[in-house]
Amino acid sequence: MGAMGPSRPLPHVGDVVTVQFLGTEKAGRIVTVDERRLLVQTADDTEWFELSQITGRFVREGQAYFPRLLWR
Repeated sequence: MGAMGPSRPLPHVGDVVTVQFLGTEKAGRIVTVDERRLLVQTADDTEWFELSQITGRFVREGQAYFPRLLWR
């Protein structure tokens, strides 16, 4: 049986994402990928997100669950 690819999209610089937090959504773009961390720029801010060991999703650095990133 062949090797299985990733079940989620791998982040790349330039990817369009949505920052989701408590029922609100902001459009953003990945500007830096640093292993398990992503620098995301929105119209209001630029901030780091990291892959959560609890949820397996990208969340704001230092947080466990939210805000989180969704790929469009």
